[in-house]
Amino acid sequence: MNYSTPTTTNQAPVGKTFYFLIGAIFLLASIYLALRLSRYWDSSSQQLIPHCVALLGSFLNAVLALRLGFIVKTGDPRAGVLKTGLFWRYWLYAAVASLIVICAVATPQPRGLFRALMVIAFSLHLLAMSSQFFYRWLVKFAGKGIGRAIDLTCFNCVLLLLLLEGGLRLAAALTNSPLLSAPNLKAAKRISDHKLTPGGLHLGFAANRQGFFDREFTRTKPNNTIRILGLADSFGVEGVSYQDNFLTLLETSLADASNQEQSYEIMNLSVDGISPRGYLNLLKEYYTPYQADLALVCIFVGNDIGWLPQRQPSLAYLRREFWYSYFVPARIVALYQEHTRKAASTLIPPEGDISDTPNNSVAETLPTFSQEAFLQIERKRLPVCLKPEYAGEINQRYQELYEILDEMQQPTAGNLLVVLIPDEFQVDDELWELLTANNYNQYDRTRPQREISAFCESAGIKSLDLLPALSAEDPPDTYLLQDTHWNRQGHLIATREITAAIADILADK
Repeated sequence: MNYSTPTTTNQAPVGKTFYFLIGAIFLLASIYLALRLSRYWDSSSQQLIPHCVALLGSFLNAVLALRLGFIVKTGDPRAGVLKTGLFWRYWLYAAVASLIVICAVATPQPRGLFRALMVIAFSLHLLAMSSQFFYRWLVKFAGKGIGRAIDLTCFNCVLLLLLLEGGLRLAAALTNSPLLSAPNLKAAKRISDHKLTPGGLHLGFAANRQGFFDREFTRTKPNNTIRILGLADSFGVEGVSYQDNFLTLLETSLADASNQEQSYEIMNLSVDGISPRGYLNLLKEYYTPYQADLALVCIFVGNDIGWLPQRQPSLAYLRREFWYSYFVPARIVALYQEHTRKAASTLIPPEGDISDTPNNSVAETLPTFSQEAFLQIERKRLPVCLKPEYAGEINQRYQELYEILDEMQQPTAGNLLVVLIPDEFQVDDELWELLTANNYNQYDRTRPQREISAFCESAGIKSLDLLPALSAEDPPDTYLLQDTHWNRQGHLIATREITAAIADILADK
C-alpha cells in the first residue's frame, strides 16, 4: 500500500543514521535511568514512580527511533511519511503528553487503578507510533477534515503551554514575586522574592531599606552594645505588630535582665517563606560585616524540616512543581478558593464588645484561614512527626537540616543559639487528636524537638525548645485563631524564654 507519494528512501528528510543516533541516545538514557533506579527503590519514595515511567518512556522511544531507522534503511514505503511535518508534530505531541503523564504520577495523586491505566496508555501510545495503523491514519485521516482540526488543536495547545511556561519564567526572572517563586529556588533568589518592599508598610510598620521588618541597620556597631542577629521565617514578620514581635521585645527584655550598663540590639533578618538554607545565606552575608556577637536562628518544625526545599533533584523536570505553568495557576486557584470559602463563611463575633478584648487585639478574635484551609495546612506539616519507620523521605530531610545547622557554626564562629518553634498541633491536644485520629500509632508528637536538640548537643550548638513553655499555658491560647502563627501571648512567652537562654550564654562568656 502507498502511504504517501514519496516512497523511496532518498526522499526521506534525514537518513537512517539520524534515527539510529536518536535511538542510541534514548537507549543510553534508559541504561542511565535503570542504574539510578535503585536509589529510589522505596515504596514511600515519590520519585520511584516517575523514574519508572521515565525509564519506560525512554526505552520505548529508543525502540521507536531504531524502528524508524530500519524503515528508512530498508526502503519501506512508509519512509516517505517521515518527511512530513505532521509526523514530527505528532512526535512533539507525544513528548508533551508523555511529560504531562509523568508529572501527574510524580505525586501521590492520582492513585491506584487510574495511575496504572495512565502508564499503560502512555506505553501503548508510543508503541502505536511504530505500527502500520499509525501510518495509514497519518496519511488518510490526520491531514484532512477532523484529523486536521485535531492537529491544529494539539499544535495550538502545545504552543500555548510553551509560551505560558516561557512567559512565567521570564516574569519570575525579572520580578521579585512570591507568587512566581519556584519551590526549589536557590536560597538567595527566594530571599529576594519574599523580602518586604523597602519602605512599604507591613502591619503598620515601614520596612527598612533592605526589605526587613525592622529599623534601619548600620554596619558600625554602637559602643557598649551586644548585637544579635534574629533569623526566622514568617514568625519574625507576621501575626502581630512590630512592637509586639518577639524579636522587637527582646531588646528591652535583655536590657532589663542585664545587671550591666549595656545595651542590646536585635537585627531582625526574618523573611517570610524561606528555609534554613536561607538563614545560612543571611548569616554569611550579615554576621561578620555587621559585627554581630550572636546569631539567634529560629527553626519552625512545621515547615523547616518537612518542607525543607531539597537540592535540585536529578530529573527535576519530571516533577510537576518544576513547571511554572503548573504551580503558578495552582497557587492562583488555591488563593481564589480560600477567598471564596472565607467570603461564604459566617463569622461569629466574640461575646461582648471587641474593644474590650485584652490588648484591644481585634485581629486575634478573627480567623485568618477558613477551617478547611487551616486543617489542610496542618495535615501537610504533620509528617514531620512520623516515626522513623513510617517517615520515608522525611528522615532524609532531618539529615539535611543537621548539615545546614552544622554549616552555620562557621560564619558565626560558634556563637549560635537555635530556637525550636513548635507547630500548633504539638501544643493543642484537640488539634493533635483530630489530625492523627486515623493512624495515631504512626506519629511521635515530640520527635522533631527531641532529635534536633540531641543533634545540637552532640555538635556543640546551644538550643532552646519552646514547646514546654508554650504547652504549659492552660488553656493553650498562644496561636492566632485558625492560623499557624503566635498571638501576642505566644510572642511574650517566646521573649521570656529566649531572654533567659541568651542571658545564660552571655554569662558563660
